[in-house]
Amino acid sequence: MTREEKWEEHVNRVARLTEFGINNGLISIYDEKVIRKLRTIYEGGLPASILLLSRIMARYVKCEDFAIIMAKAFLEEEGDVKVVYASIESLRLNPNYPESEDLSDSYHAFVERTTSDGRSLIYDVASGLVIDKSLYWRIQDPIVIQEVGKDKIAEIDLNYKRDYPEGEEQRLDATFLYLSLIEQECNMSQEFSFGILQREIQLFKNLLDPEALQALAEEMQGFKLKKVSHM
Repeated sequence: MTREEKWEEHVNRVARLTEFGINNGLISIYDEKVIRKLRTIYEGGLPASILLLSRIMARYVKCEDFAIIMAKAFLEEEGDVKVVYASIESLRLNPNYPESEDLSDSYHAFVERTTSDGRSLIYDVASGLVIDKSLYWRIQDPIVIQEVGKDKIAEIDLNYKRDYPEGEEQRLDATFLYLSLIEQECNMSQEFSFGILQREIQLFKNLLDPEALQALAEEMQGFKLKKVSHM
């Protein structure tokens, strides 16, 4: 079987298993508890709740940086969390990339979380989805290169800030330039996460006004992936 044939087979399998996962509750979007934590982590003047939901930012920021941000949101949770570096089929077989036997040429970073009730979940920062580990392994057939555990993640300092200092007009201007690009992304696409992303942008603009936060939380309650019949 040629690489192109393998790629076509992979694409069809991803579509089929993604449909299965959504319809059977094995694939979901980030829940409200996670997003609330991401609001407290800042990078480049923007909260991680905006950065990690933006497909534009996912294309231009290294997946390992996003994975570290996401993993930090779980450091105080019961259970375990780690960042996994692995070669995945979506990169190994992709004809847009040169074929290579070096696994580091096709690696992706994602978060693996074990919850207090024993569930194993993959937080894929490239897609913005939470996927049951066993299903993710069937979709991507990852070959693990390296794992970074909870203690090491806690030591990594990527200069994230919880507060937005006053009086930094120039940095604020730059931040809102990036924000405007993300807003244009929301207006041009109907991707599943953009409804939540629009909410997070509005919250940020409102400087996290408590009343606005409560109203928007109630409005978005129950937002989830819809079941699909065809991919």
